[in-house]
Amino acid sequence: MQNAGSHDNVGIAVYKGDCDAGVTYIDVITDAAANLKGKYPDILDKVAYIAVTDQIPSDGVQYVKDLDPKIQALITDGLLAMAADPGGNQVLRLLYTIDGFQKVDATFYRAFADVLKKAGVDPATLVK
Repeated sequence: MQNAGSHDNVGIAVYKGDCDAGVTYIDVITDAAANLKGKYPDILDKVAYIAVTDQIPSDGVQYVKDLDPKIQALITDGLLAMAADPGGNQVLRLLYTIDGFQKVDATFYRAFADVLKKAGVDPATLVK
């Protein structure tokens, strides 16, 4: 087992035969930001997914417990407004390939916590 260092590198390592399989997000080989298809035109012929997990949340915006709720609301509202604005959305896409935000509550993460528990991981141990 090896750590490839990034999702892109997982796709490249499988493509080049450096490893037999890898774990990454499903569209890494077609993701525009990664541009693996541009660098390796036959990657779709050589790399395929064999299993798909339940959806795993990523790139969330979280706040420390002690942050004033008014400040949290201002930041949240600002990010939502930025993502809804065509110019702001373009900036988010260029900075980190973010195409939008969705306001959720803690129940949104319940399915992921269940996946962790099935794997023998207590989600509480991941919080510091």
